[in-house]
Amino acid sequence: SPAAGAGPGAAVALALAVPPVLVWFHRAHLNLRAFTGPTPSIRSGWALTSWFVPGPNVYLPHSLMAEIADLTLWRDRLRHLAPVWWLAWLTGLVLTAVEELATLGVSVPALVLNTVAGGALIALMLRISAAQEARIARGAGPPPPGPGLVVLTPMAPVTGQRVASA
Repeated sequence: SPAAGAGPGAAVALALAVPPVLVWFHRAHLNLRAFTGPTPSIRSGWALTSWFVPGPNVYLPHSLMAEIADLTLWRDRLRHLAPVWWLAWLTGLVLTAVEELATLGVSVPALVLNTVAGGALIALMLRISAAQEARIARGAGPPPPGPGLVVLTPMAPVTGQRVASA
């Protein structure tokens, strides 16, 4: 675990952080189905189980976060923080495991990567939560158009019938 060699305080902090993060993940992904626009490509049940299934746990949490960020933040550049979070998290896990095997301690690079991963996750969660709450307050409509975006209004259906001339 990323906190194992960092002392009991880090292990307790990680144990306390995991349940609310998993609940947030699941709720944020469920919210996507309530919004108009593109529907999620990944089932919301994976928001919880993806962390515990060997194999998918290497890529699926990132895919879920990227989907949540893309469908919620839309044109916000912060949505691109998902890969930073995931790469820092995975690299930190690997470095921590290597250091624990080699020296029974945690390296500074692993600690820095775990800190970057934590900071990126917090930034994503706060921004996504704020954006989803704003969409819910607006009635779960599509995100507001950004500058330079042309919004097309739906046209009346084509019936194939001729319009009578006056």
